[in-house]
Amino acid sequence: MQRFSLTAMRKIKEGELPEMRNLASTFERERPVYKLRDSLNEGINIIAELKHSSPSHGAMESHLTDSVRIARYVYGGAAAVSILAEREFFGGSYDIMKLAAEGISVPVLCKDFIFYKEQINAAYVCGADMVLLIAKALEMSELEELFHYAESLGLLPLVEICREDELEKIKKISPGILMVNMRDLESLEIGFARGIKTLKALPENVTAISASGIKTKSDIDYLMNETGVKNFLVGAALMTHRDPDMMIRELRNVC
Repeated sequence: MQRFSLTAMRKIKEGELPEMRNLASTFERERPVYKLRDSLNEGINIIAELKHSSPSHGAMESHLTDSVRIARYVYGGAAAVSILAEREFFGGSYDIMKLAAEGISVPVLCKDFIFYKEQINAAYVCGADMVLLIAKALEMSELEELFHYAESLGLLPLVEICREDELEKIKKISPGILMVNMRDLESLEIGFARGIKTLKALPENVTAISASGIKTKSDIDYLMNETGVKNFLVGAALMTHRDPDMMIRELRNVC
């Protein structure tokens, strides 16, 4: 397998365009579009992620099938579910996302490295309610075009940033919901100090989501105390937990 990088990912996604076009022409969306804002409450909100591997963690063996795991995420009170649709480095697929979306009534995030409208079309017909747009991976013009295209389909374009200086790049689109990744996509290292600085720099009217690095309730408490953020995307810690529904309740303080 080649080394993970955003440059390599762009080439991979370009090669997948025929597959994306085929998905969009084969399927029709069967579920309503669920809005993330409708799922967020005043307490702690968890976006629970399904992924089978990652460049930083390696393969994640699970004793649960995908369908059972997703059901337990929802049973545990997940506000939304993130499905890795990236195949090369994360072991995901749009088929996995489609099957997961069919059985639940919470918002589904298509977690892929999106560079093209064809990917958004495929995500839409496969049941996604949100698509991830990584500011670092996209030129400003690309980010603006993809953001507005996703909105035209009724989807939430969930913009992800990693550093404070990326806020300048997204000023024109002014997203109401913004995700701050604690993991640097170049080094793949977690940096809470950098992430906290970025979270503190967000405009007051932005709903913030903190992604990556959450392992325990103490991590959530720390980030909440430092920044006031209440929304968290949790991946590897849930994938490797024997009782993911119980872990979600613990993270949400509802045990």
